[in-house]
Amino acid sequence: MVHTTPTKVLLATTLQPLVGQLSGSLAHGAKLIDQFLHQEPTPQHMATFERELHRLLREVGRRIMAWALPHMEPACAEEMPSRLWWKEQAYRRRRKHRTTIATLFGPVVVWRRLYEPLAPSRVPLGCG
Repeated sequence: MVHTTPTKVLLATTLQPLVGQLSGSLAHGAKLIDQFLHQEPTPQHMATFERELHRLLREVGRRIMAWALPHMEPACAEEMPSRLWWKEQAYRRRRKHRTTIATLFGPVVVWRRLYEPLAPSRVPLGCG
């Protein structure tokens, strides 16, 4: 049994901006389906429908990825550790940087906080 209430809450709150972004794509998809169903069923029409649908679904997937990836980390920098250790190396948090991530749907540009290695302090011998 599927409960629709959690889905409705999710769509009305967290995902509402994404649903708004995708509404135009959904309308375009409905138009593609309607055109296909009202055409003569030829191999050429089938191929055109498949290509257009494939293009639309890739774009929808890319938009979903572009929306979801920034939500993987906290919005506020203070919610992330300022320093961390990984594989016996200390890292410090830096400001947000623009980066492009390759996805199955195409490249997605995101802004993420990066961590850079802390260089150990070195004092030259014989100074003084």
